Amino acid sequence: MRLIAFLTLALQICGGAHCGHEQCHKDRQETNSPESFGLDIFRVISDEGRSGNIFISPASLSTALALAAEGAVGTTKDCILSPMGLDASSSNVFFKALSEGIATADSSCALKVANSIWIHNGLDVKEKFLKEAAGGFNASIATRDFDNPGTVNEINGWCSDKTDGLIDSILDRLDSGTPMALLNALYFKGTWNFSWSKARNGHFACIDGSVKDVPLMHAAGHFEYSEDEFFQMARFPYGNGNFAMEVLLPKENVCFEDAVKNLDFHRWKALEGSADFSNLSVTFPKFKIESDAELSEILKKMGMGEAFSGKADFSGMSGTPLAIGMVRQKTFVDVNEYGTEAAAVTVIAMKNMAMPVPVERIVFKADRPFIFAIRERSTGSLLFIGQKVL
Repeated sequence: MRLIAFLTLALQICGGAHCGHEQCHKDRQETNSPESFGLDIFRVISDEGRSGNIFISPASLSTALALAAEGAVGTTKDCILSPMGLDASSSNVFFKALSEGIATADSSCALKVANSIWIHNGLDVKEKFLKEAAGGFNASIATRDFDNPGTVNEINGWCSDKTDGLIDSILDRLDSGTPMALLNALYFKGTWNFSWSKARNGHFACIDGSVKDVPLMHAAGHFEYSEDEFFQMARFPYGNGNFAMEVLLPKENVCFEDAVKNLDFHRWKALEGSADFSNLSVTFPKFKIESDAELSEILKKMGMGEAFSGKADFSGMSGTPLAIGMVRQKTFVDVNEYGTEAAAVTVIAMKNMAMPVPVERIVFKADRPFIFAIRERSTGSLLFIGQKVL
């Protein structure tokens, strides 16, 4: 049986706050589970006018947020967990089961998940919080002098080590005004279990109306496929099939922006549920995307504002008044004929508040903007999601 699948579009706003995105609000009223948080963040980022390529890791972000929530109390804890469809009694168990489940899903694919907590010398940290972080999240714990520039180098070295060098830094500077940093690193490498042709130059119609010459790969065969009035969806497996890339390609008569606005949790699940093996002729670009996103404002809009404010209560973490000061995520993905390599690092920097099926082949030609995601299928975990529009 599947674990509860990972990331949520059900953004329940704590304290009656509202993100300002009507479709998101509608979805929150209909669904509140840990399955759609990542999709919702993606839609908010896309809706806010980022017309470039996007690549985020909902799994990395949610794990880092859940780690921070271990030290939060009362409504602060609720406002972090509720948008992820979790509560105080379920989060620790959920993420422990999730990390164990995805780590053993496919021995032919490489997947590494790591958590760490970095503490400034002299900060009063609750032993119970550290015990829960180490036990439930397998987090390593280090105490350092944050005023020493060498600490940033050490943290960035940890990022590089846990992502096989794909992400070699996450912090530019650090000092005692940021008395604690919580990090999650996620690394994935999978080889396709089918063959692509060698990439050849072709045309890709960008979202801004321009056309670029890009390397395009081709494959033909039976793949899981479904469609509705907005999307063609195809699933391309890695290894033993537990990990797969799902591509949602807006139909040729549907503009990309309209397709994203209509991609809610229920539509995606319906497309997944109706997928069946079909004979496809597939064209797909070979590409790399690197992203660096500061997510604090988005998370505030999604209901986590209290955790960033003077009302924050992280007394389960420390006797020193703390709030979340920054949430930053760096990601990398390389998709080619052989497989996919992807990585993410999320850092939550705390701030010290004491200081202020047809017979013929279906054509699936991704030569125009599309959405793509990497899932672990036995748990339903949404490891990464992005859009390729340029």
